[in-house]
Amino acid sequence: MNERPIGYVVDKVAEWRKIFIDGRSNERLSLVEAAELVGISKKSLDDYTLHIRKGFKYFFNFNENRHSKIGVLRDFVKKHEQAVKEEEEQIRELSLKKKQSLRPSSSTTSKNNRGPPTGKS
Repeated sequence: MNERPIGYVVDKVAEWRKIFIDGRSNERLSLVEAAELVGISKKSLDDYTLHIRKGFKYFFNFNENRHSKIGVLRDFVKKHEQAVKEEEEQIRELSLKKKQSLRPSSSTTSKNNRGPPTGKS
């Protein structure tokens, strides 16, 4: 199957959600039924919705890329999620190093001074 343009996908996801929310002739439809009316599988629409939300989160320019294929959005999201993951890992490593540097080493702690007094002489 050919990749769909981003503008088309955004329009179809909006249509799908509108059909689901508004229903049809006072009849509430399921997401699957709404997807059938749109002509795209629910699984694909769920995936598109996820990528659109993440695109907004990472400030993807939907207007500029309206005619680009959905793969452009997928790559953008993947790249930004990887960058976030790497940044979180760096923060974890720095936090761990800071904790280790604040912890007294065993060589500087004397045998007689290892904890609260026990009351025994």
